[in-house]
Amino acid sequence: MLLIEDDPALGRMLTWELEERGIEAVHAGSCSEALRAAQSTAFDLMLVDADLPDGDGVALAEQLARSGGDTMVVIYSGRHGIPAPCRERTAVRAVLTKPVRVWEILALLAEVGPRTRAPGAGREVLP
Repeated sequence: MLLIEDDPALGRMLTWELEERGIEAVHAGSCSEALRAAQSTAFDLMLVDADLPDGDGVALAEQLARSGGDTMVVIYSGRHGIPAPCRERTAVRAVLTKPVRVWEILALLAEVGPRTRAPGAGREVLP
């Protein structure tokens, strides 16, 4: 799974929590890092923070969802007013509200089922 989160501490904590449960996660801290990771690796789930330092996470999520094949793309945010996507109009599957809980991520991963996992689990995408 690809976790796109600009807060380094939150990104590390979520990555560690997932790894403790046997989930391989790659952490990207910006739109540009996420795009590089998505171009080089197939992910089963991409969890995208709505507010990123180098761009709009909602727009990034839409871009990733349109180009990601059957990858599940989910937005999460602490701000309100992000419309829950309608599956007929967007490829983004859902919008979660922070604080996101690990069980919510695990439930999403259970929906997508076992797929190719990303190599280099737990690594951060470097700028």
